Amino acid sequence: MSTRSRQPHTRSKAGCLTCRKRRVRCDGAKPFCFASVAQHPDALRDTLLIAGLHFAWTVGDLDTYQATLLFHKVMTIRILNGWLQNIQQPGLMTFIRHVSILSFVEGGHGNLAAAETHLDGLANAVDLFSPLGDNFQLRQGVEEELANRYLILFKARVLSSTSLRHMFRRDKTAEFSDFVSLIHHWQTQKIGDLEMRLNAMKLMPFFFAVLPPNFRFHEIDAYPMIECLKNLTISMQVGSGEQETCDPSWEWIEGSESRLLFATVKSHLTSLRNADDGDSRFHPSCLNTSWSSICVACGLYLYGVLDVWQAGKPMELRMFRRFLSILMKDLNQNIDDVKSTMFSDLWFWKAFLGACSLAKRQADAYDEVLEDLSVPSMDSS
Repeated sequence: MSTRSRQPHTRSKAGCLTCRKRRVRCDGAKPFCFASVAQHPDALRDTLLIAGLHFAWTVGDLDTYQATLLFHKVMTIRILNGWLQNIQQPGLMTFIRHVSILSFVEGGHGNLAAAETHLDGLANAVDLFSPLGDNFQLRQGVEEELANRYLILFKARVLSSTSLRHMFRRDKTAEFSDFVSLIHHWQTQKIGDLEMRLNAMKLMPFFFAVLPPNFRFHEIDAYPMIECLKNLTISMQVGSGEQETCDPSWEWIEGSESRLLFATVKSHLTSLRNADDGDSRFHPSCLNTSWSSICVACGLYLYGVLDVWQAGKPMELRMFRRFLSILMKDLNQNIDDVKSTMFSDLWFWKAFLGACSLAKRQADAYDEVLEDLSVPSMDSS
């Protein structure tokens, strides 16, 4: 007969449901405690991949963590390949989570070819999970929203990494093997607000938290991201026009890219807040909007107005079509904001960006598929 005794523990009545079921200590953090996120197998592996990138950027050394990072990358790719052998099996959302983080990690290490390959796979998976059909404007699924958020976020991250690739090609003074050393040097010299990017990485695991089917996303305050765009616009206006044209990586050194990443990830956490935290839609200092629509609007601003994204090339058709469809969905759902003195300016700004970027995309590379997309009419209000 076993004489093993059960270890004493304190039952937590205030902890989250996941921690109470697992009988582990809950740290009480909102919207999710770290223990419940880290113990999920998908989130744990993604967290370790992010940790490897954070370590490399902080220390400036790949060798120390290289074996561990490679192990988790191989295991993640093995999971993806297993799913690809039978795409009819359940688990597409797991595939989307893993390929998203691989795209981000490879881009963060300067491996742009691998990052873009993963991004193509992510776009294909999101097309399967969230098709742009007639009912796209009506669907409200939690996992579908998350899948589109992953595509929005990591498309922007790979594009920002591409700017460094152009810098390396132009100067011919650095190879991708020197990428992490360069980032570490910038971080130690306080160049580019890279500390904000490292802080964003710390929050990234919560981006991959598995949410219950009945979860409801909340609106976020668009002001922090708009402030980043304002600062970036001012920097472009006061800087040398020739420099911005020849050096698409300058926004990294200026710091707006890092600040925008932090604001984007932090606002995602804000959208996960509990309903008990209160509805701040009518708070006088907030510009409330959906996370997806304001992130798409920021991307279209960087593409269609500042010409920072894509280095002057037209955005890929299917990616642009999805971005514009997400924006139109938000504009249609919030058409009553036109009548609001508080939110009308933000609604018109997003509508203008949609129309402006559509005109630019059609002028650069006309496609009949985009003719069916149009900004909502004020007459419908």
